[in-house]
Amino acid sequence: MKKFLLLLIFFSAQHLMGQILSGEITYEVKRDLHRQIPEEMSAMKSRIPEFATSQHSLVFNQQATSYSMIKLPEVDRAPGGQGGNWMVTRMSRMADYEIYTDIETGLSIESREFLGKTFLIDGETNRRKWKLTGESMMVGDYFCQKAKYKNDDEDVFVWFTPMIPVSSGPENFNGLPGLILYVDINDEERTITATQIISRPIEKGELKKPSKGEKITQEKFEKMREEKMKEMQLEGRGQGMRFMMRGE
Repeated sequence: MKKFLLLLIFFSAQHLMGQILSGEITYEVKRDLHRQIPEEMSAMKSRIPEFATSQHSLVFNQQATSYSMIKLPEVDRAPGGQGGNWMVTRMSRMADYEIYTDIETGLSIESREFLGKTFLIDGETNRRKWKLTGESMMVGDYFCQKAKYKNDDEDVFVWFTPMIPVSSGPENFNGLPGLILYVDINDEERTITATQIISRPIEKGELKKPSKGEKITQEKFEKMREEKMKEMQLEGRGQGMRFMMRGE
């Protein structure tokens, strides 16, 4: 949480006193890898980094958004010169994906790479029943409000700003009267932090729906992914290194 405040106070951004209706936001996604390792594989913690981070971009206006990963150079060695016959990118890299969301209709199209193939997943945005906490604060030049959501799998709180009146945010977090700048999932098991905000017009063609890939329903994709995760976890018990992170 402290990191979130510092990043939003000091990030490189164009701060405007008025509302922002279109632009681009860069987010940092941070995952606690150690918390995602099954208990029976806890010995692996000494061989992999505790956290993995990735950078993502959200291009938006009041009608639609496009959220995608920013590709950075890969690192294929253990940090600090640690031993181990493994690659950091193999353990922590997320599959490439893009999420297009039509804010007005609530429909989304997700392009996601999995097992060397590209899939197109049509669906609706995740309509969480947010509860406003009544908490608010100024973060830099942005007035922010806090909201939370909880079910059997997720305990989430977010900070969103009505100064960007776009009902959206990173990944599939949306449905609030302002753009979401920070997400905390399961007490920092995963966090998503805005690090740069740029107000600018959106050029024609920037917000386009993904069109390449095999069409599949969300239900079928999740079933296929869960089956593969179980398979890889079983392989990991024998090889001591393979597993797939939740949320990938």
